[in-house]
Amino acid sequence: MAKLLVLILLIFGAGPKGAPNEVAPTLTPDEQFRNAWREFAAPVLIENADTTREQARIASIPKFEAAVEAAPDDCAYRTGLVYAHISAEQCVEAKEALVEAIERCNDNPLLYLLRAETEAGLAKMAPDTDKDAIGRAIRSCERAAALEPKNGLALLQAASIALNARDQQLALEKLDLALARPGLRLPRLPIPDNLDSNRTRAIRAWQFIQMKQWMDNLGRCRDVARNLLILGIEKKEAGDLDAAEQHFQRALRVARLVGNARPNNFISVSMALDLMEDAYLSLALLAEARQSPEIERWKGEAGVLFIGRQELHGALQHYMKVIQKEPPTSTDALLDLEARIIARIMRGVALSPTHDVLPIGSGKKDENQHGAAKQLEQSKSEGSKAEGVPGEERDAETSPAIPDDSDQ
Repeated sequence: MAKLLVLILLIFGAGPKGAPNEVAPTLTPDEQFRNAWREFAAPVLIENADTTREQARIASIPKFEAAVEAAPDDCAYRTGLVYAHISAEQCVEAKEALVEAIERCNDNPLLYLLRAETEAGLAKMAPDTDKDAIGRAIRSCERAAALEPKNGLALLQAASIALNARDQQLALEKLDLALARPGLRLPRLPIPDNLDSNRTRAIRAWQFIQMKQWMDNLGRCRDVARNLLILGIEKKEAGDLDAAEQHFQRALRVARLVGNARPNNFISVSMALDLMEDAYLSLALLAEARQSPEIERWKGEAGVLFIGRQELHGALQHYMKVIQKEPPTSTDALLDLEARIIARIMRGVALSPTHDVLPIGSGKKDENQHGAAKQLEQSKSEGSKAEGVPGEERDAETSPAIPDDSDQ
């Protein structure tokens, strides 16, 4: 622990103690906020750090509180504090922080999604104590959905929460509303770009924090799709093949929403490939029960996904080499680079990338995309070797630079 404290002091620039009357410099709210996120990401920012994720999250909270106290009307500071409480599984404290945050920032969809998670967590902790916690969670999702009328994410979160509460009818209602929307947009936490002077470490820290939140958001969407597949299997076994097909097709639509989530990223596409394969195979079994020639179609679609998964792992290795060789200068550039590298795989499995496909060896550049295209072209020779790498196990972590959760 002493070693950890020394390392933290060095990273935060404390240095040796000064003369007895020397006054320590006062940090600005932005500096306090940045230091809070640095503390949160300590397991990946500090080499050989003697701290777990849970310890780092708890340690970050006083720094977030200091930033909020210094600038109480700043929505980013309050959002960071709420997320730190949730990540540390401090649902009661998170709920208290959310009251003031939403009072000041009532047009922020992310805060309502975080409130939904908090209420769902409270309901799970004490299901018999607060009967309306699930209702408040659903209403928070509805508020987030109202603020983003083209985004189906909050409604899928509501469907997941309803399923966990064993309210299948409400879950299907929210699901159908989500499927009526054009897509999913993942929320971004207010994480500063400059968490470390070394760009590679700064990128790793950003991924460590943000990708975990996106995995949680997408995980709820995945749970909805899996429940639909289970419902379809139950209907099939009961002989109601039309109802079974309806559930399987819904699951496939959820999978495609996940795969097309913006910003395009490896986590969402990898998760979508798994869900789409399960849906295709379920539809193939249904076609077999009907003695329909559609069975070959669905098996063929599943075969395409096998190839897509192999190429996805190759693209991931390519991406990691790119950001190691020339780290993007901003988070926007990092996300743009990821979207460009993943575009060809998305198109190959019938998903819709945000960027045009850039084949290996092309000289196409886009100078307005934060330099991402330049970085991509510089590493094409390496990327061509990485493509086609055999896939790993389906449930393996595919997000770059994210340690495992064994210490959670």
